[in-house]
Amino acid sequence: MIFSLFILLWLAANTDGLAQNFWQQTNGPYGGIVYSLAIDSSSGHIFAGTEGAGVFRSTNNGDSWAPTGLPSNMIVRSLAINSSGYIFVGTTGGGVFRSVQSTLLPVATTEAATNVSATSATLNGTVNPNNLSTTVKFQYGTTTSYGNEVAATPSPVIGTSSVSVSTAITGLSPNSMYHYRLVATNSAGATNGLDQTFTTPLPAYPSTLSLNTTVSFPSLPNASDYKATDHRIVGLPGKSDLPVNQFLSGTQNKDWQVYWDNGAANNFFVAFDGSSTFQFSAGHAFWIINKGPVNINTTVPSAPLNAAQEVVIPLQSGWNLITNPFTSVIAWSKIQAAETLSEPIYSFNGSFSESPTLEPYVGYYFFNATNRFSLKIPYSLLFSTVAATKDDPAIWRVNISLSSGEFSDKSTSFGIAPATSRDLDRLDFRKPRTIAATPTVSFIRPNWDANYSTFATDIRPEFEDSESWEFDVRTTQREASQLAFSSINKIPSQFEVYLIDEGRARTVDLREDSLYHFTPAAELSKFSVAVGKKEAMQEKLSSVALPKAFALGPNYPNPFNPTTTIPIAVPVISEIKLKIYNLLGAEVKTIYDGIIEAGQYWFNWDGRTDTGNSIATGVYLYRLSTSTGVTLLGKMILIR
Repeated sequence: MIFSLFILLWLAANTDGLAQNFWQQTNGPYGGIVYSLAIDSSSGHIFAGTEGAGVFRSTNNGDSWAPTGLPSNMIVRSLAINSSGYIFVGTTGGGVFRSVQSTLLPVATTEAATNVSATSATLNGTVNPNNLSTTVKFQYGTTTSYGNEVAATPSPVIGTSSVSVSTAITGLSPNSMYHYRLVATNSAGATNGLDQTFTTPLPAYPSTLSLNTTVSFPSLPNASDYKATDHRIVGLPGKSDLPVNQFLSGTQNKDWQVYWDNGAANNFFVAFDGSSTFQFSAGHAFWIINKGPVNINTTVPSAPLNAAQEVVIPLQSGWNLITNPFTSVIAWSKIQAAETLSEPIYSFNGSFSESPTLEPYVGYYFFNATNRFSLKIPYSLLFSTVAATKDDPAIWRVNISLSSGEFSDKSTSFGIAPATSRDLDRLDFRKPRTIAATPTVSFIRPNWDANYSTFATDIRPEFEDSESWEFDVRTTQREASQLAFSSINKIPSQFEVYLIDEGRARTVDLREDSLYHFTPAAELSKFSVAVGKKEAMQEKLSSVALPKAFALGPNYPNPFNPTTTIPIAVPVISEIKLKIYNLLGAEVKTIYDGIIEAGQYWFNWDGRTDTGNSIATGVYLYRLSTSTGVTLLGKMILIR
């Protein structure tokens, strides 16, 4: 005999005054045997205990039923609900079960957000308080940890039916996805609604930008009092197309100088000539030096956006001077991710350093390694909540810092990383050029790039026995200088680490002393760092020796324009002269005249006379003479 739950149609016109069609069959709960029923007086929900299917609940007067989670193999004989809303279930062979939640818990439903703008939104939901006073709030944030809470309106609520609630939130970040949920709490406990999300749009793009900044320069009486380190790279947000000299006062070359870098390998600095090249177009910057600070206070048109909501900065091959077209700081790593770039940018503040950010009003050097036509900066990056990250892919990296007088250079490093090579690779970055001669340390790699051969980084693959990195140091002659090496401790302990001063034939154990002091006789000094196992290092160090005779090497490059290097070798401390002559025998330039220690030296000549005048295209002679009577001669060609 089947005792299914029926609410029957009962024809009883003459029985107890009941109307015809008093009973109606419901849709459940599953067509099986129902042994017990219970009704929650607060919510009106009906609970049905079955044979072999557990307990079902109907929230709509029996129109539909849903299992409650009690094991389906249980035979439920009885049901009861106490005043706190907890359900007790009597079973055959399984004892008594109690619900872990009260039926009086509020029902919280998170609904779609409305009125979503760049910085605000309205959060919505419904709450059934189950006849208990219930406080209601929303939680929201950029993750499912939320982090923010705000009271809903209305709150508290009471009754046995659903109540619509909402709240308006402000102070949101544009172009960001937010998570939110409704939380309802009464004396029976708390209920969390399901997580929902919405995304704030970008704010309307402004048609103009208000610029207000001061670019600092020293105030010195004479143009000759200024140093190379006083230059700055400057750009303006927006696309004003205003001439650079509009913001400068006085006379060019007396009170100010402006240069553009045309990106070429040689003759790359172009002096201000009043042409359209020297306008503050979108994303372009210039080398500037000025007597005193430059004040900028104006309104300019915003840089235009393309269909993808990006500012497009045209690029030339080679080096580019760029700036931020917006008035907010942007992490360079975000631009690298958006544009699939690996190249860094370099700022100049008396010396170059790799910059993690693209700031307004500041200019940067960027090398166009892939010959792209443009750099595209999405407007959305101004409002991105994604954390800026720049993980060093190197297994280990050593930074080289040079200090010479009041100058410094801290933008050079070498190391080991996976997926690299001893040739040019993705982690080998070129070193930017300065507006005037300043002390630098760099890797010269013409085999990597014959035109742009000066590099700031040299990252190589892992090695078994030893590896060596050669680098050049350019300083002022006879200026006390220092090299410093950081993170030597990151190199695996099985390797020895030595600095080799190639010219002076000196070696330094960098694990014992990471500082090296020297006073260069020539502008160019050559060094290397050798890293390797003990046996390999003994062989390497044993080959370091002073020259055995005077030598005058061939200058390089030859022909040259505008600079060439002349190598010499000196076996013992000596008094020497190194001079340049024209083919008529007239002296053009004295490169060096004085006492010099034993060693190898590399002297530079920039094609100028002792008085600083540029000389014409032609063939020139260079001669090394010593106090001991040695005279050596070489020939070079200058092509303007």
